[in-house]
Amino acid sequence: VQREIFRAGFQDSGVLETGALRFHEEVRAACEGNRCRGFDGSWACPPAVGSLAECRVRVWDYDKLQLFSKAYMLPDAMDFSAVGGAMRDFKECAWALGRRLRPRLGKLLILSNEGCGRCKTCTWPEAPCRFPEELQPSIEGFGFIVSELAQQAGIKVMFTCGDALNNDTENVVNQVKNHPALYGYFLRDEPTNADLPALAAWADRIRAADPDHEIYLNLFPNYVDEATLGSTYEEHVKLFTKTVKTTMLSFDHYPVLESGVVRGGWWANLEIISREAAAAGLPMWAFALSTAHHPYPIATQASLRLQLYTDLAYGAQCLQYFTYWCPTPGTWDFHDAPIAEDGTKTAVYDLVKAMNKEIQARAGVWVGGKVQKVYHVGGDIPYGVTTLPNPLPEPLKKLDTKGGEAIISFIENGNYLYAMLVNRSHLQGFDYSAAFTKDVAQVYADGSIVNIPGRTANRHLDPGDCAIFRLKK
Repeated sequence: VQREIFRAGFQDSGVLETGALRFHEEVRAACEGNRCRGFDGSWACPPAVGSLAECRVRVWDYDKLQLFSKAYMLPDAMDFSAVGGAMRDFKECAWALGRRLRPRLGKLLILSNEGCGRCKTCTWPEAPCRFPEELQPSIEGFGFIVSELAQQAGIKVMFTCGDALNNDTENVVNQVKNHPALYGYFLRDEPTNADLPALAAWADRIRAADPDHEIYLNLFPNYVDEATLGSTYEEHVKLFTKTVKTTMLSFDHYPVLESGVVRGGWWANLEIISREAAAAGLPMWAFALSTAHHPYPIATQASLRLQLYTDLAYGAQCLQYFTYWCPTPGTWDFHDAPIAEDGTKTAVYDLVKAMNKEIQARAGVWVGGKVQKVYHVGGDIPYGVTTLPNPLPEPLKKLDTKGGEAIISFIENGNYLYAMLVNRSHLQGFDYSAAFTKDVAQVYADGSIVNIPGRTANRHLDPGDCAIFRLKK
């Protein structure tokens, strides 16, 4: 159903249990007051759809409601011609969705925006509907408040609309800022130093009109040359945080190459972003690559683990995937995304789903956590990082990776200190021995927490995977 929703042209969707839905008498009363001039005018509106009690029974005949949405950028909220065109387009998409789903599901009920409009003149009430299978009753006629449904479904979007958001900021922001599905505003990707003053002014205009939502920009990786950035990478990041003043610090760096090599500068990039995010008091956002394109391979469980767990070890508070849906190939030969171009799930979809489940099970380790320090051990130590010192930092008594390449991050969260060991290789696992100076428990991938006898763990760490140890502060 979700795939067909997107194929029909909708942009977001969420699922609700029908038993939790609220049917509002006041919304139905507004219909009966004929405020939209549709009451008693078609088979799609009251009273043709039945009483509110009858509508409730029709809805409860189904277990779930799938809410779908589509955003339209209008030149002026009072341009009724443009509004009408948007409403018509939405209905066309809804009719297309019904035609796609009906052969598969048989029984379904699609509610759409007000009225019908399928025919120039409706047969109500003199004769039956000419196209009963195409009939989609008014969602308001069933007593629903659309914004309430969107909020319940948890649908959120990062809004962008190209030049209009920049050139007519206040007007555009005022049109969308109260939408319950709005998460924030996306300005652009990967700016240079020369772009920052204009972006700062743009962000200020958005904040003036809407101080309550996020403003999002994503930074280049550190392998972009200084001539392009306008400075060293570290200076670029510092200038960005001081100039644009977003509410997060986000960057992308896709480290795993088709050759199997991991870019050597990735960890230095994480060091800079983590350090500057902490200095600016901003949450760090980071990416994992889930869509293959040259020179990057198809994602594996190990490559996703390496990227996501390393991001978390460096303090990431938000994890992003590039991408869920496969972008249209063009400049880049995108393929094997979690969702293919035709809307079908790929093997990568199951990997991403499994990773999200793993991470959610241990989210309490990272959400709100503060990274004390990240150390590297074993193999060739990458540049721009800190080698695990000798003597070892408390509460670590011993760490032997037997030649395996790893990082160990110490994260404070609440009453606990977590030691997070991550395999720095996505190709080879290793055996290790870790001992601590105080009582310790291991936090497993399913979220279970098990005390470790003797304060020593002798384990195997799979490629890209992590082991997490919990100690009282």
